[in-house]
Amino acid sequence: NLTIEVLTNDSKTSRLALRNDRKKSKGEQIEIPRPQNAWIIYRRDKYVTPEFEGIKPCIASKAIGERWKTESSEVVEYFVALSMLALENHHNKYGNYKYKPKSKASKKFKNRQRQQHKRNTSPETEETTLNQDLPQLVVNPPSSIKEYPTPVSSIQLSPVTD
Repeated sequence: NLTIEVLTNDSKTSRLALRNDRKKSKGEQIEIPRPQNAWIIYRRDKYVTPEFEGIKPCIASKAIGERWKTESSEVVEYFVALSMLALENHHNKYGNYKYKPKSKASKKFKNRQRQQHKRNTSPETEETTLNQDLPQLVVNPPSSIKEYPTPVSSIQLSPVTD
């Protein structure tokens, strides 16, 4: 479906490729993509067929994955050979690339920073509750048992305290 040249080079439409395009325009350092393996190349080739047009990628991946498991050894060997070509292209383009996975802790830290940034930059929305800024009724007990308080004398308004 796709040409060998397209399949063995980096995707131009992946999230990483699009993010790198934005980084290039800002003059920032790009993130090097990982080399594609046989499965990724197979999936890219099959996903562009009319059969998967308009289907969510997650659903298409499951169907393509089932197909991959039942493919003949010749087809698998073809895509393994393409992955070797892709690896060679990757090495020529990026040199001595070494995969450096991010630790779970650094991912959590980055997500926390992103959430904090969203909170700080979003317009402040004040929460309103039923009790907020409303006076509370306080009933003073009578001084002696013989006195019966009248409603006006026994009720005081006071501000809300937590």
